[in-house]
Amino acid sequence: MGIFHFFKKKQEVTPIAFEELGEWLDKYVERQEMGTKLGIIKREIGSKTSKLKELLEILEHTQPKNPDILPEREINMMEGNKKRYIQKIRTFISSIEFPEKYVEVTPFLIELSDNLATIAVDTQKNFFILKEFMENEVRAVANKLSEMDNVISSARSTLEDTALEDVKEIKNKISEYYDTEQEIYSLRKEAEKIEERKSLLFEKKSKIEDKVSKLMVSTGYEQLKKLKEKEEKTKELVKETEKKVFSLFSDITPAIKKYHNKVKDPVLKEYLSDSVKAFINDESVKIYGLLKKIEKDILSLELKDTKREKIEKRLSKINDEELKKLKDKFLSLKEELKDIKNRIKNHSANLNLKEQQGWVESIDKDLKIEDEKLNELEMKLERRNLNLMKQKINEMIKKLDSDVEIRK
Repeated sequence: MGIFHFFKKKQEVTPIAFEELGEWLDKYVERQEMGTKLGIIKREIGSKTSKLKELLEILEHTQPKNPDILPEREINMMEGNKKRYIQKIRTFISSIEFPEKYVEVTPFLIELSDNLATIAVDTQKNFFILKEFMENEVRAVANKLSEMDNVISSARSTLEDTALEDVKEIKNKISEYYDTEQEIYSLRKEAEKIEERKSLLFEKKSKIEDKVSKLMVSTGYEQLKKLKEKEEKTKELVKETEKKVFSLFSDITPAIKKYHNKVKDPVLKEYLSDSVKAFINDESVKIYGLLKKIEKDILSLELKDTKREKIEKRLSKINDEELKKLKDKFLSLKEELKDIKNRIKNHSANLNLKEQQGWVESIDKDLKIEDEKLNELEMKLERRNLNLMKQKINEMIKKLDSDVEIRK
């Protein structure tokens, strides 16, 4: 190439605004003489259509030779088939409307070809019947339909050798781009609405939390706090008493079990099942009398010496009055705990606090729902990339004409 190769002026690329692509594509089609080609196709189809109308007119007024010698039944059959044959083809002709937009031409030709194929099948029976009576006229119509089919096939082949399909695809991509742009706008607007709703919810939550803070330092809440402290202390006393009762009867359980197997007493059965519950329900403390019987009959229970001695020692320390005091104390603590719980439950500060906390929980649920909606919108936005779409369109444009590109 020589040294002068380096001084050659680089061919400039013509930038096109994205908004002007549709107009540029239309002009591109014109430069490729597509308008002329489409005009020829339109005229050829129009010519075949007009000729078909003439041939159908002729067929409609054609009568069979020597109709007088034909049976009336055959005449009626022929007339019926002729009427249906002409009607089907005229319906087909009336549906032919050449599109104004060049991007719609190929789909139009495909549909027209399919309709022709359908007509050929639908009129086959009519054609063969009419051929017996007026072969020349009906065959002329069929031949013209065949010619139209050839024109359509030729037109489709012609268009396949042009850039029309590429232009159509680019226009579709541009349409998709604008649809996506509008969708992104709508999604962002919806995201803004969600953010506004979240802001209102946070504001509402903040006000409620301020109320809660004030409640927490009120005189009523101090009373409630003391009640809750008393509740915890009473719970501990109840637990200690339960442990004491459980320990008392667990130590002598082997003897109770042996004696129950012997006498089958229902009270003993309850104590073996749940000693604490049985003790609370034992109104007259029947267990004391039963324990004294066990103590008296201990030798007959066949317990090991060490275990028997330990149980005897434990039984000897059980006192009727102390058992009743323990039971009264237990019941008193349970009743006191129940009363404290009711007072806490119905305390105005507690009711107010629970109401406000319920509102906070409700707002938190609403916020979670709004966050889920926002995340879904953000995922949709991430999947919609206008820059990538524009880049692909630019690549398609450059395949049509390497000297142009979309303006950045």
